[in-house]
Amino acid sequence: DVPAAVETLANQNFAVLSESSRIAEIQTQDGSLQILVGVVAVGVFFFGVITVFSVLVDSTDRKKGTIGILRVMGLPGMGVFFVVLFRSLVIGVLAAFLCMLVGLVLGQFLAADLSEVELFIWKPVITVALGISDYLLIAAGAILCAALGSIMPAIRASRLDPFDAIMEGQFN
Repeated sequence: DVPAAVETLANQNFAVLSESSRIAEIQTQDGSLQILVGVVAVGVFFFGVITVFSVLVDSTDRKKGTIGILRVMGLPGMGVFFVVLFRSLVIGVLAAFLCMLVGLVLGQFLAADLSEVELFIWKPVITVALGISDYLLIAAGAILCAALGSIMPAIRASRLDPFDAIMEGQFN
């Protein structure tokens, strides 16, 4: 509605050049902010994948004895793969839930008028609007991050020789 109002005022010989330039500046800043949010999101996603990967590699190395026993008891390599993957996906679902909960609480905090509390006099009231698509994107990102980070450790665990895994597990 603002560009239409500015055009109407310009047609009535009001000075709207500064308003038009300010609107263009705000739109440029909004586009730059969206790019910045996208870059940060991609960086956080890749950091999450690397973190999940390194944690699962360490966890799999420490559990070699258990994996060896499972393999000796008849669990196929693909079963070990799915156990590691499932474990990671459970962590991803819990992380998604936690991220959505923190986002909801933070959004409520930012929207609250806390000017009466001396500690929060500085805090402006900001309305944060998260839709269902935003929550689905958060959940999909957390689960995908956990799944991608677990593929290589799951493959390594599924290829372990049962005897070697038991022997290495005894000494770790």
